[in-house]
Amino acid sequence: MTFRIKKLCLIIIFIFVCNFSFAISPTGSVLSIGQSSEIGRNIFPISSYITYNVYDFNFIEKYPTNMTFDITGGYGTRSVSQDPISGLASGCENFTLADHNTYLESPNNSYGIVFSGWEMKFTQPLPLSESIPGKISSWISTSGHYEQAVDLLQNYRNLDPYSSTIFNELKTENSEAIFYGIPELTGNRYIHDLSLNLGFLYTHSILKIPYSLSLTANMAPRWLLNNLSPYGGHTNYFKITPTLYASKSIYSKKYNDLFTNKEFRLISVVLSNSLTYRYLNGTAVPQYKVSSGNLRHDINNTFALNIYGPQFIAEDCYPFIKLYYYSDYKWGKLNNTDSQYEEYFSGEFSHRLGSTFDLRIIGIIHIGYELKLNLKDLSISNDLYFYVQL
Repeated sequence: MTFRIKKLCLIIIFIFVCNFSFAISPTGSVLSIGQSSEIGRNIFPISSYITYNVYDFNFIEKYPTNMTFDITGGYGTRSVSQDPISGLASGCENFTLADHNTYLESPNNSYGIVFSGWEMKFTQPLPLSESIPGKISSWISTSGHYEQAVDLLQNYRNLDPYSSTIFNELKTENSEAIFYGIPELTGNRYIHDLSLNLGFLYTHSILKIPYSLSLTANMAPRWLLNNLSPYGGHTNYFKITPTLYASKSIYSKKYNDLFTNKEFRLISVVLSNSLTYRYLNGTAVPQYKVSSGNLRHDINNTFALNIYGPQFIAEDCYPFIKLYYYSDYKWGKLNNTDSQYEEYFSGEFSHRLGSTFDLRIIGIIHIGYELKLNLKDLSISNDLYFYVQL
């Protein structure tokens, strides 16, 4: 095993062990773990996300301020979706797919990352007048994210230590270039990102239908220590995401377990709808902040019929079926482009029908099947999956 492979393995192990050390505390918990098809077919954890409840401040006796500290880290993958040099994406007038495919020597223009991150958050319920219905809370936080681009782990199994890596063309031929499309790959292919964040959450019910309205804003300007290194990537972006979510239980039935006589759910049917708008503006938006494309505006809606099957053995063991219709509309300027290009999109609409069957065992093991029908070109895709998720 070469020194480079040993170093990468030690970094991943160190990040993962540090994350779980926080979870030892009674007030710490693991929110999620990540898996990869590269490593044990999505069975073994390669990243984790931990939240740590630090303290409650009683500035307002009935509305305590809660302080939490979240950390995340491990190994993951990214895919290049924009031309690194110009920032142009498929669909742009000057984009050429042949040039785009020469930047990475791996399938689907993918590469690996070793990453870590943290967030210190203060959550404050807000006192409302009795004449105002519902509940509202606000939060403010500061967060940091670091990641280093590396070869895909699957490449290390057959990699000659003296051969070139998938990044050599980017590093040698374009060592002085600024990669507008993928700021993380500029220079030494690492990025650090400091951001200020705030949000609101309002919950209420109307006509016996519970709903919530949330708003999240992230700001990571270049002047917030995000351009200190001349050899690494930099960030400069603003993101705001309001979401309206509503759900209604239309049928439910319970039964008593034959052995323990404990009351379990037999079936529950829930209708839900989630409407989200995302505004993303920046000259250097890292890929981990891009969701549903890198255009300035995006609005999507998911209407779903959720069927929760009978619980067995324990409350976290049950089958789940989801039937949904998803629609998405994107428009506006393309972020992360060279100043000589002003690429605007008049609009891109996509929609699909989907169904998911998931068997959840002890709340951790998921065995399932997903089927999607793209209504734009009537193409069908499906996926049989098995993964472990807390």
